[in-house]
Amino acid sequence: MTVDAISRATGGGTSGGESGSGGGSISANLKFDADLLINAKVLNELGIENEAAQGINDRWEYDMAGWDSVWTEDGQPYDWNDYITAVNNARNEGKYLTFAEYTATM
Repeated sequence: MTVDAISRATGGGTSGGESGSGGGSISANLKFDADLLINAKVLNELGIENEAAQGINDRWEYDMAGWDSVWTEDGQPYDWNDYITAVNNARNEGKYLTFAEYTATM
């Protein structure tokens, strides 16, 4: 099998003086690099992932996938699907709905 791809998921590169292992914990206020995640998933599916790609894939599969709600410290739940529906409804009306605006209506 020949694979011709450029992927940050396969490089051990550095960022801020730290090596990229892909397995470290990150803040709950997260934003995934879609290219990095997709490349890690593809490499995993092809069975040619390295430790960094496997760490990214595992983090997504075991720690992130399936979470569809957020709770405030006082226990107020916010459902992802309800939020996205409200955002899409606002967009259809030519408006932009922030999460803060959404939570104020709950």
